This record gives sequence, C-alpha cells and structure tokens, in this order.
Amino acid sequence: MKTTTRPTQASLNEDLINKATIGNLEGVKAAFRNGADLNASDRGLSAIDHAARIGHADIVRFFLDYGATISPKTIRMAQLSGSQEMEQLIKAMKEKQQGHVLEGAIRE
Repeated sequence: MKTTTRPTQASLNEDLINKATIGNLEGVKAAFRNGADLNASDRGLSAIDHAARIGHADIVRFFLDYGATISPKTIRMAQLSGSQEMEQLIKAMKEKQQGHVLEGAIRE
C-alpha cells in the first residue's frame, strides 16, 4: 500500500507566497484550499505584501476578500508597484484597515 505524505504547514505557506509573488491566482487559491495561512510571511513581507509590491491586483483582491491582514507595509508595497489598478485597491485597503481600527475601538 502506497502512503501519501501531506504537505507541512510551512511548505503550504511557502507555496502560497511563491504563487502570490509570481502572480499565479489559481495556485494561490489551491494553496489556500489546502490549508495555507493567508497571513504567512517570508523575509518580513506577508503573502499579500509580495503580491502588492509586484502589482498583482487580482491576487491582492483575493486576499482582501478572504480576510488577509492589511498592514501599513501592505499599503506601501501597493504604492510602490506603480500600477493604476493597485492604486484603486490602496483605497479599499485603507478603508478596510480603518474599519478594523474602528471595530477594535468600539469593542474596548
């Protein structure tokens, strides 16, 4: 009987980051379905930061839709991309970030 080895969390997260960096939306979705952490990070940048830096708006939108954490660094990475589509998402990111801050303030 042949046994199959399940990927580790670290390898799933690495795959998610790699797919986000190269702009492979279907690969990002597959990694997420398989259990990758949307907030996984590598070298101080989260998966959404990597996608934003390069201007992969479709992937950033996916991360936003599924609740990835947005940090000031994410917004800076989106601005650095120079993509007009990313500029539109920056506004959505800022609004979402402000919404999280307001929600936290209301709970306290």
